[in-house]
Amino acid sequence: MAATITSSSVDDEHSRTLRYVFFAVGRSVFLYQQIELLLKTLLPYLKPTDGRASEDPFAEMKRLLDSRETMGPLVERLKKSSKVDHPEGFASYLEQVVKNRNDLIHAFAKLPIGDMSTTAYCREALAYLEARRRYAMPLMQLLRELLSSFVELLADSDVEYEEQRT
Repeated sequence: MAATITSSSVDDEHSRTLRYVFFAVGRSVFLYQQIELLLKTLLPYLKPTDGRASEDPFAEMKRLLDSRETMGPLVERLKKSSKVDHPEGFASYLEQVVKNRNDLIHAFAKLPIGDMSTTAYCREALAYLEARRRYAMPLMQLLRELLSSFVELLADSDVEYEEQRT
């Protein structure tokens, strides 16, 4: 028996796919927000390559966390605090992550797929969002690992301090 495609089943498929797009947009926005939070937490503790570290990194972290500073300026600070084997490649990668974030936040609805009037556009939007999410994940993972290592270092320092006091 052949499947019959009705306008109702097409509408259901479009509605379902549209919900997946909205989920993917939210997931992507949340990913970029997490990256921003990790940058705001870590940057005050990273020494810029010009050698001028924050005098009070904890206060600077609190200021950043309360600020509306966005990914672009934060990434610029990260570039200035990073010594990597391939600085041009690293800078290019970071700039593309920022561009992808800005395109999502400021231009997604203006893209041809942003109108999402058809299931095909919705599928294209899903592919677009997934590709950019995957592109940003290595940065997210790097920042999480840096934060985890930093917290371990602080915990080890605290233990050593307590051992010296006793």
